[in-house]
Order: sequence, then C-alpha cells, then structure tokens
Amino acid sequence: RWSVLAVAHVSATTARGVRMAAVALGRSTGATGRALWRAVAATSVALWRAVRAVGRVLRPPVVLLGRGIAAGAFALGLVLAWLWPLLGPVPGAIGRRFGRALAAAGRALGARGRVAGHRARVVLRRIEPYLPKRRNTPRHTAWRDLSHVDSVAELRLGIEAGELRVQYLPGQRSGDGAVTGVEARVQWQHPRKGLLEADQFMPLTTADPEVGRTLLRFVLAEGARFLVEQRGGAVGQLSLFVGVTLEQLLDPDLPALVRSSIAETRLPAGCVELGVLERDAMRAIVDVASVFEELAAVGVASVIDEYGDMTVDQLQQLRPSSVRVSFRASTKNYNAWHFVTRTVKAAASIELPVTATGVKTREEIDFARSLGCQRFQDETAAEGLLEWLRDESDAAAA
Repeated sequence: RWSVLAVAHVSATTARGVRMAAVALGRSTGATGRALWRAVAATSVALWRAVRAVGRVLRPPVVLLGRGIAAGAFALGLVLAWLWPLLGPVPGAIGRRFGRALAAAGRALGARGRVAGHRARVVLRRIEPYLPKRRNTPRHTAWRDLSHVDSVAELRLGIEAGELRVQYLPGQRSGDGAVTGVEARVQWQHPRKGLLEADQFMPLTTADPEVGRTLLRFVLAEGARFLVEQRGGAVGQLSLFVGVTLEQLLDPDLPALVRSSIAETRLPAGCVELGVLERDAMRAIVDVASVFEELAAVGVASVIDEYGDMTVDQLQQLRPSSVRVSFRASTKNYNAWHFVTRTVKAAASIELPVTATGVKTREEIDFARSLGCQRFQDETAAEGLLEWLRDESDAAAA
C-alpha cells in the first residue's frame, strides 16, 4: 500500500511540474510575440515618418528643378523659332527632300492599297454566293461586310446597271377614299442581298452628293412617267410625293434639278411634293425654310414627314404645304393615341393639311377621319393601286 501511494504521489508531482512548465513556456512565448510585434510596428512607424520627412525636404528642390526644365525648354523653343529661318537654305532643302520622300512613300502605299482593295472586292464578290446566308439579320447590318466607300461605289454600279425600282403607295382622300396621289419609294434589287429598302442605302448618298442627285432624278422621272401613264379620265390629276434626305434638300442644285425634271416630263404645276423628315429639318430650320421658299417659287410643295415634335412656332417658320403624321398602333396604345391626337390638333390650329401615314386597319382609318385628316395612306393598298386606277379609267371611258 505504501508503495502504491508513493507511485501516485510521484506521478501527481510530475504532472503538476509538467503543467507549470508548459504554462510558463506559453507565457514567455506570448510575451516574446507581443514584444516582437511592438518592435515591428514601431520600426514601421519610424520608417514612414523618416520617408515623409525626406519627402518634405526633397519636394522643393524637385519642384524647382521641374520648373527650370520647363522654362529652359520654352526658352529653347523660342530661340529655335527665331534662329531657324536664319540658318539658311540648308534646313529648307532637307525639309523639302524629306517631304518629297514622304509624299512618294504615301503614293506608293496608296497605289498598293487600292490594288489590294480591288483584289479583296473581287474575291469577296466571287465567294459571297457560296457563303451560308445569315438569318434574322437586322437591316442596319446589311453593309457590315463592305466598307462605306465600297458601298457607295457598288450603289453607283447598281444605278448604272438598272437595278433600282420604284414602289408606289396610294394617298387616299378621307371623305370617299378616292386616290389623290402616290408616294414614290425607291428600292434596290441587289443581285446578292435581295430587295433593299431606301433606308438601307440612302444614308450612303451623304458621301457622294452626285449619287443623291442621280437617285432623286431617277425617282422623279419614274414617278412622272407613272403619273403621265395613269392620269386621264376620272383619275384626274394625281400628286407625286418623294422623300428626300437633308443633304439632298440642302443641295444648291435641287431647285434647278426639280425644275428641269418637271419641264422634261411636262408635269402640271403643283403636283410634285418633296418631303423631309422632321428630325432632319429641325437640325437646320433656317436653311430648310429658305429651301422651302425656293421650291414654292418653282411650283413644288414642301412636306414635313413624321411630324410630331415641332412646335407651332417652328412650323410657322418653315411654312410647309402639309405635314404627315404616323398613325402606327395609334388605336392599340394609349400613348400613341394621345401623341397622334395632340399632333394633329397642333397642325390643325394653323390650318395645315394632315396626311395620316402607316394606317393598316379600319379602326386607324376611322380614327384619322375623326381627327379631321384630309388624306390617309394605306400601306396594304399598294398592290391594288394599278387595278383601282385602271377600273376608274375604264369607267370614265365608258
């Protein structure tokens, strides 16, 4: 028993000693870590303060050195500017030779670039029919595969090849639905891209005004030929509406071009209407107003297309012959209904005739009549225009 008690006492004493040693070691280690952290923190603070003090000391000399360099560069520039003409013909000769060398290199690079561009266009035209066609491609991406200049060149080739055509949309009187005029819309039957509408290639005419004049001359000639063929009997006199861009409208040769086209086709005075979009007219109201006066002097009516945002004062400044208001979805959307109602009333307040465009349903036609629109343009009646004119001519002849 005494031996067992002795072993237990020794074991307890040993365990107590080991525990006390571990506690003492942990305390000493923690104190050492805290002391080390405090030393590192103090060293960092001291170093930061030393760097800041050095920066404060060195900043004025550095600033003065920078200002001195700037002043020296400015003075050197003035000296060179005054002394360079006095150096004689040697620098001028060197500059001329250097400029000639650059010009020769530019001409060589330009010639190589034109040759490479022509080869690329030829290869593109050869392989494009065999490429897979992209589906659901937006209209504004139709020219992403060709550069702007190449598109204008291809448009010019399309005009020379006779790939343009004109679509006619009837304008009907609100009272009895009789056709009183047509709108001529130019289209391009592209050999590879199919039928392109005017808004897909008309922006290209801004790069070449001559192409814009050619297109306008073509549309006026085709529209005049259509009116001359269809006018007569009960059909009476039909008006011809042609939409133009702002660049075409502000062309100084526009009045002379329209006057010559009317004289060549022998159209009666007052049957030609030129329309410009409202957003384009608002970019140059003063210039557009002067052009409208010149067109009125040659017997051409001016029209504001897609009217809606202009104030009454701006309309009175432009003094157009009539306005066209889009009635798309006007009977299905309250915002569109409210917008159309306000727009038509604003035009009626200064006694401007209003043509409702974009109508496709009987409800939209009745809505246009209720607002007092003088004419409406049914986009679904384009195919039956010729049949209607032929029936009216036959009835008048009988």
